[in-house]
Parts: sequence; C-alpha cells; structure tokens
Amino acid sequence: LSHEIFGDRFLGNRVPAWHRLGKTFETPILASEGVKEAGLDYEVVTSPHTVAVEYKGEIITLESDMVDIVRRPTPDDDRHVVFGSAKEGYTVVSNMVLGKMLDPFTKEWPLETVGALGNGERVFFCLRAGKFSVLGEECEQYLFMNDTKNGSGSLNVMQSIMRVVCNNTWQAAERSASLNFSVAHHSGVVQDATVYLDQMAALRRAIAAAQHRAEAMGATPADREAVAQLINAAFPLPNKPQRLQR
Repeated sequence: LSHEIFGDRFLGNRVPAWHRLGKTFETPILASEGVKEAGLDYEVVTSPHTVAVEYKGEIITLESDMVDIVRRPTPDDDRHVVFGSAKEGYTVVSNMVLGKMLDPFTKEWPLETVGALGNGERVFFCLRAGKFSVLGEECEQYLFMNDTKNGSGSLNVMQSIMRVVCNNTWQAAERSASLNFSVAHHSGVVQDATVYLDQMAALRRAIAAAQHRAEAMGATPADREAVAQLINAAFPLPNKPQRLQR
C-alpha cells in the first residue's frame, strides 16, 4: 500500500489511519482548525515561467504566458518545490481558505480527516455526512473535498462512502463517488466550489427529510378504512362515460 502522506501531515477523528502517521483529535473541530493542526498551512504561490535558451554563446531568458506553481519551504523541507505549470490566470486556493470554506458545514457534518499528499500539492478533507442502512448494516457517508495544485488538477467536491486517509482511499473515494463536482483553478474557483457545496448540502438535507417522512409514515398504524380512503383519494374511479346525443 502507498499512503503518499506529505511528512506526517494527517489528522483523523479518534481512529488512527493504517499508516500510523499524523495525529488524532477527540472533540469536534472546524476544518480550518484541522488545517492548522495537521500542518497544512504552508504557502503555495505562482511565479512567472521563463525559459533560458543559448544563442550565439549567450544565455537569453524568454518570458512566456505560463506560470509555475511553487510551494514555499516548510519546517521539515527547506526547498522551494515546483508543483507544475499552468496558463496565466491560474488561481491558487490556499489550504486555509479551503478549510474556511468548509467551516460552516462542519457544524452539521463533523470533520473526519484532513491531510496532504506528495510534496503538499494534493490535499483532502473528509466530513461525516450521516449514515444509511444496507440489509440491516449501517454505512457511513462522507463529504469529500480535494484539491490538486499542479496545473492539471482541479478542486473537487463529492459524496462517497470512503473514509479518506491516504492516496489509496482517495482513489477509492473518487471511484465510488455518487456525486462529483469539479472546478478548474480560474479566478472564480472559490465562488464556484462554494455553490457546489451549498447544492450538495441542500440535496442531502432534502434526501434526509424525505427519508424521515417515509420512516414516519411507515411507523404510523392505519386501519382498513383509512387505507381505503387513501387509495380512493389517490386513484379515484373515473366518471361514467356519457352517450353522445345526435
């Protein structure tokens, strides 16, 4: 198995991950607090991409319409690391901004895990979004948000049944996602992702309300007369056809 955790940047609710890296927490916290506690508050910036070419014995630096995506040094890695390149206009969303986007939702759906993969270019958040039953077995549902800052990846919001703790579970969550919204890193990436989060939250609340009504209906006893009245109201007998007068 390959966890690909960046250093030990993983934080999980109560249960340690299989790779035994990072830390756990016992009481509910905001997603932005999880970013700080897990060490995901490192800086990622864009820098103009230049090309050095040799011409008549001299090195000439050429500008381009690209930018490089660069991670600043961290306490455990003193290098500047290039994550990738992208067209001008590429917008980096800091991990703290991602956490603050999720903060309002963690009050309803508690933060379960948060972590970073690779050299920090990939980050994930996993929120507990309720349970459902399959043949009497209770299963957890999760709101899974991830971001890949390498020029070709995107910011994704999805619903899954997988508790994400590493690269393998990230891949499994994407494969099993029942809903998946993807946002490119353009200037409105934060606004678009927030809209998708709101839509997913509204959908989940509507499903929960429908389930509650169905359960309440199923738990309400009904006598034969009430059932007959319900059927007659739902499927009334058609009016008797009338003979046409000539």
